[in-house]
Amino acid sequence: GTTEIAFDNIRVIPPTPEQAAILDQYAAEAGKLGGPPALDGSNLVPNSGFEMDLTGQGKPDFWSAGDWGLGSVMTWETDNPLAGERSVSVECASKDQRGSWDLRVPLAPGPWVFQGWYRTRDLQADPNKGVDARVTLVDADGRTIREFHAHGEPSETWKQTTVRFEAPAQTAAAHVYLFNFFAAGKV
Repeated sequence: GTTEIAFDNIRVIPPTPEQAAILDQYAAEAGKLGGPPALDGSNLVPNSGFEMDLTGQGKPDFWSAGDWGLGSVMTWETDNPLAGERSVSVECASKDQRGSWDLRVPLAPGPWVFQGWYRTRDLQADPNKGVDARVTLVDADGRTIREFHAHGEPSETWKQTTVRFEAPAQTAAAHVYLFNFFAAGKV
């Protein structure tokens, strides 16, 4: 059979000032994912406040959510964010589940600091479980070089977690994972 595709009234027009500002913001954030990382002290993580959804997918742009096949629930939250209007969460019904939000960013060798804010609800976590903000360094072929973890204690109020690390010479990128790692409750 044949397939028919129809188009009609196609235009290219200048954006409104508001549209232009949104497009400029998206381009600036997307630029963090291509090319070498900025070494000027600026944040390398695009959409780090989880505010943008210009793609209309109902999740923060550039971020992926995964339940690792274990049934955890990832949510793009509007309830009590640290700043702005959004945050993300991972809820596990039992300590047999894990889930995460993640993205990959280019990263150069050298010293780095990874920081993130978190809060929990009804979290029942063993040591090194629950809050796990993880940075996995990979080489140009995507092979894992090393992992660094910023763990956190359960906290109903916003709390910061930090890990300092040295990226070795073969580092090409970092996978940033925001886990509820095998703990019942919500991060």
